[in-house]
Amino acid sequence: MARPNHNIDIHVGSRLRLRRTVMGLSQLAVARALLISQQQLNKYENGDNAMNATRLYQFGQFLRVPVEYFFEGLEEPHASSDRESVAMMRAFQAIANPLVRKRLADMVRALSAAK
Repeated sequence: MARPNHNIDIHVGSRLRLRRTVMGLSQLAVARALLISQQQLNKYENGDNAMNATRLYQFGQFLRVPVEYFFEGLEEPHASSDRESVAMMRAFQAIANPLVRKRLADMVRALSAAK
């Protein structure tokens, strides 16, 4: 029998995986830092296990995001984190010039708003 909040667990886990990947951290590095097994982290990321509030807070602190980050896009039906998005985020973060980053972000916002 499926858990009633399983979709939420899957979403939170995918956001956890996205942030970890964008930061360039391995599952092992994060698991060791939070004193959990790599297998447990994998279960969180896959949505197989739900996280309690304390664990979610610990992940947020370690990954330098507010707890709300893990729930962003939950109400949006097409909010999936694909490899292309992760690659774009990594490339964007690699841009050293803050003015270039700002202009690129402005351009992406303008393109996404265009109909």
